[in-house]
Amino acid sequence: GESCFADRRHPVVVAVMARALRVLALSVMIIARSLALDVDFAASCERLLGGNPVLCAALAAKIDATTAADLGISADCASDLLSFVSRTDTTAQLARYASAPLPLLAETVLGLVISAVNGTSEASTEDVVAEFGTFLALHGTSLGDRGACASLDGYTYFVVARQDAFAPAFGLCLPSSCSVRDIHRLAVEVLPSVRVRDDRYRLKLDAVGHVMVAVCFVLAALAVLATGVDLLSERLQTTTPRRTTSRQSRISTDAADATASSSFWDEQQHTSYSPLHDDEEFKAEHRGPPPSNTKAPAPRPPRTQTSCLSAALRCFSLAVSCDEWQQRRGGSLACLDGLRVLSMLWVIFGHTAIWPIFAPSFANFEAIVPIEGSKTTSFFEKWEGQILPSAEFAVDTFFWLSGFLATHIVLKKKHVVLTSPARLVKFVPVAFLQRYLRLTPTYAFVFFMWWKVEKTFGRGAFWAQQRPQYQSCAKYWWTNFLYVNNLHPWNEPGTCYGVTWYLANDMQLFLVFVPLTVVAYQTCGPKWTLGGLAASCAASMGFAWYLADEFKLSFATFDTSDYFNDYYQRPWTRAPAYLIGVAAAIVWRHAQPSLDENGRLVVLLPKGASADVLMLLALGLGATVVFGCYPFNQDSPSTEPMWKNHLYLVFSKPAWCVAVSVIALLSFAGRGGLVATILEAGPMAPLAKLTYAGYLIHPAVLDYLFRSRETQLVTFSEIWYLVTFLGVSVIVFLAAFAVHITVESPLLRLEKLLEERLGGRGGAGRRASSSSTGSGDASSSSRSSSSSSRASLALGASFLGSSAAGPPPLLESTPSIEIA
Repeated sequence: GESCFADRRHPVVVAVMARALRVLALSVMIIARSLALDVDFAASCERLLGGNPVLCAALAAKIDATTAADLGISADCASDLLSFVSRTDTTAQLARYASAPLPLLAETVLGLVISAVNGTSEASTEDVVAEFGTFLALHGTSLGDRGACASLDGYTYFVVARQDAFAPAFGLCLPSSCSVRDIHRLAVEVLPSVRVRDDRYRLKLDAVGHVMVAVCFVLAALAVLATGVDLLSERLQTTTPRRTTSRQSRISTDAADATASSSFWDEQQHTSYSPLHDDEEFKAEHRGPPPSNTKAPAPRPPRTQTSCLSAALRCFSLAVSCDEWQQRRGGSLACLDGLRVLSMLWVIFGHTAIWPIFAPSFANFEAIVPIEGSKTTSFFEKWEGQILPSAEFAVDTFFWLSGFLATHIVLKKKHVVLTSPARLVKFVPVAFLQRYLRLTPTYAFVFFMWWKVEKTFGRGAFWAQQRPQYQSCAKYWWTNFLYVNNLHPWNEPGTCYGVTWYLANDMQLFLVFVPLTVVAYQTCGPKWTLGGLAASCAASMGFAWYLADEFKLSFATFDTSDYFNDYYQRPWTRAPAYLIGVAAAIVWRHAQPSLDENGRLVVLLPKGASADVLMLLALGLGATVVFGCYPFNQDSPSTEPMWKNHLYLVFSKPAWCVAVSVIALLSFAGRGGLVATILEAGPMAPLAKLTYAGYLIHPAVLDYLFRSRETQLVTFSEIWYLVTFLGVSVIVFLAAFAVHITVESPLLRLEKLLEERLGGRGGAGRRASSSSTGSGDASSSSRSSSSSSRASLALGASFLGSSAAGPPPLLESTPSIEIA
């Protein structure tokens, strides 16, 4: 192409022509003729190229000089390809029909380019290039008919595609005697960076996969055994009035009898959201001690002595897990359940559209993405379509939740003081360890099930897209469990189960900002702390602007910038959402209803019409952020000025979190109105407990749905999108429920039991001493190094249970655990 058209002085067309010839050579007809030149080739070539004998002669000479041995393919494959080209029987014709119609593509593209070069077209070179780009974008991927090819005896379905992407890609139905290696050797003659897969591609269980299958059987056996023992024990204990109370009391009693409870257990017997719902409830709770004639609470029934093994077994009871899952917390912070569920659904909504683009594509790509030259109005160009690219804000909501709950829980602990370096040094590793132990088991279970077991579920040319991820995990799986997979490898982070970049960010932000915030709050007070948080947020935003300007980053989904690597998954650019959540917790601590010295209720947050106006302003700000990306999605790539792009990139996420803060604070104070009613609806609490497992599971569901399809190309429509999103959501939450009751909830109860056994000996005596002396503050609890360590342990547990907001779960159903 370059030698023939270099003298035409159309450098753009020369480059396009060279690329077109390489792609077109992947046609099964051209591949077959590279082995033997048929007698009609010269005539066909001249007709196709508009009577260009020079190029045809060059191609003929190249083909004549090429043999099967030179290409390194098997003799059987070469023979069958030659026979396939010349055969006219029904099976061979069906096989050609099941392949991509590349001869038609060749004639169209070459005719388009040659007419511009020869001057026979009135269109300018730029118009030709634009038209060619549109054509390639819309029709460059042609996968043929995989199902039809699979039904033909003696033929196998192959996919030839670029090494670094799955578009353009071509489906070829070729003789089964040809292996992937044979077709790859033919393809690399014209396209060096190419990959080939066939329908025979399948992965098998390795040693780790067999271990994971065994783990599943063990967990299932434990669940059945524990549930049977629990139900039998319940039947024998006929004196308990309520089944739920009986199960919970038995679990608590078993834990207490197996080992002395820690002080943290007592303080966190009910770690649901704050019991405050409205002013009257708050007054009733703070009216002082009860009258003297109030009856004393009834003594607890005597505890039944049980073994530690029995208590550990009952942790796996499905009955207990289901009872806890159904419980509602209530309280002033109940709206956070709704935020979690809606954010999780928003993540699934966004990924349901993104996954088919890379697995491998939409048949009508122009229906979702704006393409120059297309007359179709894409989904991204519509106002309602902005909800799709704005799904990024769901992750910012998770960061906000994490920062808020981590700070909220620790600030409630009056006995915890981190004003000295020694206390801080003791706290951080303990908090990290306990948080790690709470989050990692479920994470590891889902991760290895996806990597080592689910890979055997699918097969075929498109399931091979999973192989690069599996290869990356073989090298870097350890970064996931050290929570640094968003930083290493530096230029390709997050390539092993990509969605887990969030967990790494959350862990890093937790370890840095929560301890520093507590220290600043206890030493400098709330005003200086809020000022420091604001300065940190501004510094992060300023650095984000610098990165966007320096590296020309664009947040637009289909712009070709390194936005994901340089901005999206780095903790220093995602920190503002977390910091605003931390600040909201401090504001709520000082703005929530309280009683003054005269016993009157003081509410600092606005109420009545002022609260309604503030809520409307917050909703308006959130809507502005969501639909503010509309101008940037009218073209692909976006044609908006870069300074506008950077302005939205830097300020949209903090603005969204400010809106979330206002909505949440008003809902906490009972001023949320209809918004709070929706967020606190009955189903929200149980579903919120599934968000951690759901976040981890949903990529595996999407992988199997879109990459093991019999018909690969997806035809996009808004109805298809809605139905697929709802179906995926149901599957994800059902799978998350199964993981929650068999893995997540039992292991958390078991972890708590072990914590009490290892860290709570002597706790009962300490509690008795503490109650007799009235000493429960931080100073008395830290008079010795051992009590200080216990306080750090308790605080670490509270952090761990509260600050993994985001996708991590809500497991407040476990008496002393509150995991966001």
